[in-house]
Amino acid sequence: MYIGAAYYPELWEPEEIERDISRCREYGINLLRVGEFAWEKLEVREGEFDFDWLEEVINRLWQADISVLLCTPTSTPPRWMFAKYPEITRVDSDGRGEVVSSRNHVCRTSPLMREKNRAIVEALAERFGHHPAVMGWQIDNELFPYQSGCFCPQCRAAFRDFLRERFGTIEALNHHWGMTRWSLSYASFEEIEPPRPSEWRHPSLRTAWRTFQCRQTETFAREQADILHRLASGPVGTDMMPNNVLSYYRMNAPMDVVQFNHYDPASALPDLPFSYDFLRPIKSTPFWVTETQVGWNGSEVAENGARPVGNCYVNTMLPFLMGAEANLFWLFRTHPNGHELAHGALFSPCGRPYRVSEEVRRAAQDLKKCETFLAQSRIRSELAIHYSTVAANNFDSAPLLKDFSYRSTLRDCFRRALGHRNVDLIDTPHSPDGYRVIFSPFLTTLDRNLLDRMTAWV
Repeated sequence: MYIGAAYYPELWEPEEIERDISRCREYGINLLRVGEFAWEKLEVREGEFDFDWLEEVINRLWQADISVLLCTPTSTPPRWMFAKYPEITRVDSDGRGEVVSSRNHVCRTSPLMREKNRAIVEALAERFGHHPAVMGWQIDNELFPYQSGCFCPQCRAAFRDFLRERFGTIEALNHHWGMTRWSLSYASFEEIEPPRPSEWRHPSLRTAWRTFQCRQTETFAREQADILHRLASGPVGTDMMPNNVLSYYRMNAPMDVVQFNHYDPASALPDLPFSYDFLRPIKSTPFWVTETQVGWNGSEVAENGARPVGNCYVNTMLPFLMGAEANLFWLFRTHPNGHELAHGALFSPCGRPYRVSEEVRRAAQDLKKCETFLAQSRIRSELAIHYSTVAANNFDSAPLLKDFSYRSTLRDCFRRALGHRNVDLIDTPHSPDGYRVIFSPFLTTLDRNLLDRMTAWV
């Protein structure tokens, strides 16, 4: 089992990296997640890869008995790439290309962007695919359709193709979407434009656009997973957020391990089992928490305040008790400059530990004592609650009830009421086999496949 943290060796001098390795050993950190934002240092100029510096770091970690979760850097292409190939830039709903000033500003439909992704992922896998320190792989970083997705000409054309494949004819689309109301019927698929956030958006159009953006994100990740499975060893995953925009089942179908990021305030600690009960049934393998805050959260402003004494210890241990194999903090050491300076970490920019660092060390010591027992234990549940990605997206497009939150209602009215028993939260594609009782509240649709499976199960 692993207690780890995100680490950015590209920010530090070699002597500081050595000190950080010593800090890892002192505080029980046995896994570091590296590489996710380092593309410009890995590919200095087009086609010129420099992995020597990264290999030196990985070798040193291996010598210190610290494993590596190696990331593909595809959320941060270098500035030279955007300058040479502006068509890879995500375009907002007003037709403006994103300013290259942070991360995740790529068009995930762009064939050229995907070609560049494949090149660097193949190069990384060929170099580090069987390195003994690399225990697994993370694809990209927190993939989901940022700011309603990309509205470039490539995405708009692909969206029309998506709808054409889904409905066959424009008449069928008009019928299913009720477009005769308000005289909205389309004469052809070419007339369809993505919904703009500033408009009173048709709920079916909005839901279809989001579904399309999710499908592009899924194939964006799947292409990288296929390369890693071909060239590398170790489980492959992609770290996901708890917003349920993307289907965890579809995104993780080509993956080996479910990876999950959360940044809940200290007061929300009792509600974390809701997320873990959802993650655990997706695959037979234990899930990994790839990001959680060790102290306060924040990019430009420190948020959520200091953690009460003991809160960090519980946040460190809890996922292991509910089916996880790894729990990693963001981040190991606060950045010395640039973005996200206000975020908490295990160590300050000058390397000083915080109070919560001691709680992590104690958790690492305690985990060592019981990891054999935990690794051999499995939570078995005969009770499940449907938590549907389709319903979550439908309620987002058309909430129907003022201030209604699908996730919060499931958590507060069902998960808490049944929390004294082992309970799985499952999306509707999950098999009902093995459960004695399944609650299915607030399903907005009942497709034929689900109806047939549930009828046969009953």
